[in-house]
Amino acid sequence: MAHFADWLPDHEQSKQTAGEIIREVILSRRFVSALSRTRPYFGIEILQEAAKGREQFEFADAYLTELILDPNSVLYAELSRNQKYSKYRYYLDPSNRLLNFLFGDVRVAEHFHVYKAIGDFAVKHLRELGRDHVSDPYDRAFDPSFADSDAWATPLFRILRFFDIMVKEALHQGIEWHMWLYYLPLVVEEMVNNYDATVDPLVESDREFPTRYSFLLYEAFSAMRDWAEAVTEVPADQKNVILRSTRNDHENGNIPKSAVLALGESVRFVLESPTIADSQKQTFVNMIFNLYFDFRETDGCADYAETVLNSLKHGGAGFRTPSEYYWRASEAAFEGRERVLRKARRERHHRSRSDGPPWECHERGRLNPGARCEFVRFFSGTSGALGL
Repeated sequence: MAHFADWLPDHEQSKQTAGEIIREVILSRRFVSALSRTRPYFGIEILQEAAKGREQFEFADAYLTELILDPNSVLYAELSRNQKYSKYRYYLDPSNRLLNFLFGDVRVAEHFHVYKAIGDFAVKHLRELGRDHVSDPYDRAFDPSFADSDAWATPLFRILRFFDIMVKEALHQGIEWHMWLYYLPLVVEEMVNNYDATVDPLVESDREFPTRYSFLLYEAFSAMRDWAEAVTEVPADQKNVILRSTRNDHENGNIPKSAVLALGESVRFVLESPTIADSQKQTFVNMIFNLYFDFRETDGCADYAETVLNSLKHGGAGFRTPSEYYWRASEAAFEGRERVLRKARRERHHRSRSDGPPWECHERGRLNPGARCEFVRFFSGTSGALGL
């Protein structure tokens, strides 16, 4: 801790001792807790100084953990204020000093491994709630006020926003590291484990979002989808979007591919859940289908479309064989999608009274002939191989 000792008068004989004393104080839970509440931005100065010594990760982890534990912390306040964004990137307001320190040059966030404290807290938070579903606030019925404002009062929503800002900045700044976006499948898994639509009698199962968990799952899926789609928003020769293989193996320096693999793993957790309704499963798997067809119809993204298929086929990275239940749920979701599309086409045909082609050109939510046939062959071939 010699670098913190620089803050004291220069007495060589006592400098090392002073450094150790300061180290013990600054890394103590009591000091970090008080600092995060009373002088939170002084923590940035400590991080800047600590970056020169071995204590950097210890303080960063303790500091961010305290900030994420406190619903009134500057971290939560800045996340709430930082809501200006395009679909694929947020505007970092200069007044948000902590977010600018971490993400203005996102290598700072990477250096301090900020995703670890935030991600670990999210998983621990959900596991603690899983001990008693009756008292779990996320199992309560969803209402529009939750999406409009109440979600900001929950740690989980703000954690999802933290990861969204961080990963999008990493992508646009050319960082060749996935920034541990793989925490999101872990969070999705815990949300799915906790999901219980029978706890609150006000839950309406036929709504778009029956529970708060269903809304938060949608937010997590939307973030991962955006990270994958954002490949179209950066130069094709940017190193962190160059695809080396369409297989479902890891390319840790490629953020969009990492997001595709995270989506595949996340949708596996949803599809294999016995508690999430089929209509909800269809909502989430449709996001993967849409991503596939969007990539198919985007110049230069055909390989990413194939990567989506491989991720869906294996339920994420690795070469596991998903369960029979997974494939039945996948096919049911795809068939449900087709029924909706056929009904929409019949209605359009009835309104126009014209004999158009049976399969229209692709728009978001429609299929062109080649894409649909390929997807049907994909599912039929896989299911046949499994004897379904």
